[in-house]
Amino acid sequence: MLLYRIICRRRFCSRDLNIIFNHNLNDIKMGFDAMDCVTKRYHSSKVSRKPEVTTNDSYEKAITVLNNLLPNSAFLQNAITQQRSNESLNLEDTVKYLNRAGMTLKDLENLKFIHISGTKGKGSTCALVESILRNHGLRTGFYSSPHLISVTERIRLCGLPISKESFAKYFWTVYGKLKASALHDTDYPPYFKFLTIMCFYVFLYENIDVAIMEVGIGGQYDCTNIIPKTKTVGITSLGLEHTQILGNTIEEIAWQKAGIIKNQSDVFTVKQPNGCIDVIKRRAQEKSAKLFVVPDYDDYLWTREPNVESLKDIKAQQLNTSLAIQLAMNWMHHNLEIGMGNGNILQEDYKIVTKIPEKVVQGIEKCFWPGRCQLLQYQSMNFYLDGAHTSESIQVCSDWFMKCTKDNKPFNKRILIFNMTGPRQTSVMLKLLMDKIKFDFVFFVPNIASISNSSPDMIATDDQLERCKENERTWKELAENQNGRTKSTLIKVLPSILDALNYLEDNLLRIERKIDEKDIEIDILVTGSLHLVGACLMGLEEFDKIKS
Repeated sequence: MLLYRIICRRRFCSRDLNIIFNHNLNDIKMGFDAMDCVTKRYHSSKVSRKPEVTTNDSYEKAITVLNNLLPNSAFLQNAITQQRSNESLNLEDTVKYLNRAGMTLKDLENLKFIHISGTKGKGSTCALVESILRNHGLRTGFYSSPHLISVTERIRLCGLPISKESFAKYFWTVYGKLKASALHDTDYPPYFKFLTIMCFYVFLYENIDVAIMEVGIGGQYDCTNIIPKTKTVGITSLGLEHTQILGNTIEEIAWQKAGIIKNQSDVFTVKQPNGCIDVIKRRAQEKSAKLFVVPDYDDYLWTREPNVESLKDIKAQQLNTSLAIQLAMNWMHHNLEIGMGNGNILQEDYKIVTKIPEKVVQGIEKCFWPGRCQLLQYQSMNFYLDGAHTSESIQVCSDWFMKCTKDNKPFNKRILIFNMTGPRQTSVMLKLLMDKIKFDFVFFVPNIASISNSSPDMIATDDQLERCKENERTWKELAENQNGRTKSTLIKVLPSILDALNYLEDNLLRIERKIDEKDIEIDILVTGSLHLVGACLMGLEEFDKIKS
């Protein structure tokens, strides 16, 4: 299936969409290498009972039950309503449900974690760390959020999302334990917390070598922060986000993000905005932890520089890569055996690594993290996919789009497909896009592939279409202050990605071909939400099926 190949980086052929990844295709075989790693699993004694599942307990049924748990949006709204008064209870509840699922914090000490928080680039940094460590022969587990297409993407083993069969097996095992101990009908963890507990169960049972954990929101009170100890901690670039939950200043947000620092851990971060680094330093000192600010990308001495296009001109990706290198090297420093087979572990203090060996370079090159600065080409449409959803990441996204399209044909139309959910200041994001890029068409679309065929894995709320209409009004209000610069832009609210693609085909591409026999191309930026990017991938597949 095409979408499986896109998410898992499988090889595709001409019978599928004529999609070309802006990536080194010689490394697509990485997916098969990862599959070999997954199939060579061995069972651990760390979880006492082997998961059992009946034939009736399907993946589809599991997704229905999971989606009926309290969604993250409602959980966050509750936190806002309570004015952050019960933040610490989130960790207590997580431990409670962990115990009900048959695990303890002592069990989690059997796992060796790398824990990463931040505002921008958490997922990309985690993916790079995972790829580097896997390229060193380690059996990796990787927990991230959100997902693009399938919820199985959130829990990965050796670089690949767990299978639907494995997801169902583990889901029903954990859900059964929680159901047996529930005190009432609603005594279950919310959506994200349930998946966090489930990921711990999977990682323990699968006996992985290293668990890479991406924080959900914040850090101090995030449910991933029940991890009792980890030697290696990362904090990516910080900015204002979720201010109603994390605080109104950059310093308050830095305090929350640095809450994942553990006693005597090694903490790695990038150069931060004024005020952030002092907060991180204080929090590290409180835990007797060592703080490292990673080098600039240009300061590294490479055996050869990674052949990755985004590293040539995207500063944010260079920062993520530098951070990932130090996190991976630090973890190996503390956990891999050295010497002549004597089983000793290196005890000296870690020192920043600047000479980068070939295996690390290969790990960087093999990393594939779809939906982030990703280019897909389909017929005469160039899709620029990026799930940016903060003002800082939208700025990076718009810069990337402009650099990628500056040498394209001068008559190429520029299209924006946008959606944003949650309590975010959409006007700020839209103004950034409007100031940077002159769009010919702007479509506000819910995170829905098509009205007739929406995946149960895609979390959608009933008010998304109304939010799109609000975004349309915001765009028009902003345009009034642009001195006519955006007056010619066509703006529409459409119910799905498929509707947007059909509109472009019927009202732009077909008409342009009649007027001009030249090869007409359009550059389409899809941004504002990773769920929207996922819906775009699904909608594009359905569009292709209809056309063919």
